[in-house]
Amino acid sequence: MNDSTPVPASVNELVNGSVTELQGQLEAINNIDDVEEKVEAVIVFYNDVNEKTKALALLKQRARKIIGDLLDDFGTDRLDLAAGSVVRTASSIVIRYDVKALDALRLSDEGLKRILDPHRIIDMRPGRLVIRSK
Repeated sequence: MNDSTPVPASVNELVNGSVTELQGQLEAINNIDDVEEKVEAVIVFYNDVNEKTKALALLKQRARKIIGDLLDDFGTDRLDLAAGSVVRTASSIVIRYDVKALDALRLSDEGLKRILDPHRIIDMRPGRLVIRSK
């Protein structure tokens, strides 16, 4: 690390201060009496937090890249240091099937239906709350 680069004592201190401040803002919004005004304020708050979360995710992704590059430089897939450990696992293969295509196939052939039905698992997902900025 270069001596001229300022490094915060702790990223946690920076983030925790921001989180505490945001919690205070949300509490203040929650105390608004007018329902429409409260919902409007919560949507604005939500969108602001969402943008900050995306920015933090990009920083996290960049930090992971730096660590990966350093592992490459060291020629290892594992480092154990005082701050923590890093392990890069081996690549793995993931297989997925197009459920709509399999269901169409299943419905078109009784033999396939008998074979596939015992392995068919149906789960219900709850609806989502979608919040968008304008």
